[in-house]
Amino acid sequence: MDLSRANTEPMAGFVAFHNRFNRNIKVAVGGLDTLSQQVVANPSDELPRGSEPWGRVTKGRNFQKEIEGSFTFISELGLARTFSAFEDYLVGATAEFDRAQLAPIAAPPANPTGFDRIAAMLGADGEEAEDIRAATKFFEIARNCVVHRSNRASSELIALSASKPLKKAIERWPGRQKIWRISLPEMREDAVVNWLPRHAILASDAYYRAACLLDRLLIQKLGPDGMVQLATHWCFFADEPVACPAKLNPETMIRTQLVNRYKTVNPAIPEIVEIMKRSGKWTKVRDEFVRRAPTLGGKRNGPYQGVIAKPASTS
Repeated sequence: MDLSRANTEPMAGFVAFHNRFNRNIKVAVGGLDTLSQQVVANPSDELPRGSEPWGRVTKGRNFQKEIEGSFTFISELGLARTFSAFEDYLVGATAEFDRAQLAPIAAPPANPTGFDRIAAMLGADGEEAEDIRAATKFFEIARNCVVHRSNRASSELIALSASKPLKKAIERWPGRQKIWRISLPEMREDAVVNWLPRHAILASDAYYRAACLLDRLLIQKLGPDGMVQLATHWCFFADEPVACPAKLNPETMIRTQLVNRYKTVNPAIPEIVEIMKRSGKWTKVRDEFVRRAPTLGGKRNGPYQGVIAKPASTS
């Protein structure tokens, strides 16, 4: 079983969010820019309400100014939302670490961020880890200012924005030098920060890189046995199992998820069965397949649509 490009269940969820988030931000920006051009070409004091239940129209005296404010508002929401998704990943990754009964590499530092805690557990170090640590710490504090200070900059945020670790991270940040050379907005303590949508995208990119690094280390520790048991858990024992298109027997379901959702290469049915036997859970898995077959798939991705199949005779 090749795990070189594999991902865990928490990572699968975070990747789906990351792609959707970036698309949503770009569509919102494009929509506001189109509206801005229309307002300039055809000045109006009314906007349609869409399908929302307020008034017949939305009235205003200076929509151009309000559109400019909406760009900042979208950016603020983006900073908060992408941090929340990363927190979800960290909680999920910690759960996989604990479920596999892995031993931490090191204890976290004093006053750790979410990234710091798991990075210590998994032994993340080196230049890449340091750049990610600086960027995620900065955007975590930026999110805190948005949520708890109405987007007014704190002294900590200002200090981080000027720190050497963050400056080095920005200089080395991949893929952001051609169209936009990375820069941060000017900040004054207790003044509202003029975030732009590009900063929300950058925050999402920082969290994505952090999740990729942590997930890579987590999978190295899980190994083939851990990945098979991860897939088994999400097929059969999670409170909300992940839907699987396979339905013949439990080992086929596990293999299908390993290939399609978790991106492992060449997981063989005999290998999967042998791993489950060694874990002492094979009989329980087969029994659970029969018990839950009518509803496998759970709430995450809709009900299981297959037939109840008799488990393989492997014992």
